[in-house]
Amino acid sequence: MSFVPRFPISYFWKGKINNISPLLEYCSDSKNLKEIKGETIGHIDWKGQCLIETYDFIDNSVLLKSLNNVFKNFGTEMLHATSALDMDIEIKNSWLNVYHKNYYQETHNHIAPKSKYNHKTWSAVIFLNEGEGFSKFQFVNSLLSLRQDNLIKHVFEIEPKSSDVIIFPCETLHQVTPHKSSEKRMTIAFNFVLETKYEHE
Repeated sequence: MSFVPRFPISYFWKGKINNISPLLEYCSDSKNLKEIKGETIGHIDWKGQCLIETYDFIDNSVLLKSLNNVFKNFGTEMLHATSALDMDIEIKNSWLNVYHKNYYQETHNHIAPKSKYNHKTWSAVIFLNEGEGFSKFQFVNSLLSLRQDNLIKHVFEIEPKSSDVIIFPCETLHQVTPHKSSEKRMTIAFNFVLETKYEHE
C-alpha cells in the first residue's frame, strides 16, 4: 500500500479491509440505515445531477472497527504515526451508496467537515462488492472546473475489488461511471479528520 500521485495537485491512498463481512451484515439491516431523501448530502443538492440511492449510517462504530488496520497503515504512511494509539480518528459523516443498473455519480467533491484544529480532512470510499459490468470510480483532473463541461476531462480510472478502500483529500474531484450490471453495486463513503498526539505537544 502506498501513495499514488495523479495530476499536478491530486493524490490518493489505497488499502484493504481485512474482513468485509461485518460491514456487509450491517448494511443489510435496514435498522442501521436512514434513507436520504431529495438527494442531499452534506448540504449539497445533487438532485438531477446523478442517479443513486443513498442511506445515512446510524452508527459509525462498525466502520471504525472494520477500518482499524486501514487507518493504522494510512496513518503510518501519511503522518508517520507508530501505532493506532497515536492517532485520533473522527468520522464526521458516512453513508451507503447503492447503484442499480444505469445508476451513476456526476463529477463532484466533498465539503470538508469542520475540525477542532483545522486539520486536513479526508474522504474515503469502501467498495463492498464487485462484478462484471460494475461502475468504475474515476478521479477527475482538479484543474478543470465543474462548469467547464465543454472541455475534455482528464480522468484516472480505478476498477476496485471488494474490500478495497481509497482515501483522498475532500476537495478532490471524482465521479462514478454508469453501472451496467443487474447486480446492485454498493459502496460506503465517509469524511473524516485524523490527527496524532504529537501535533499538540
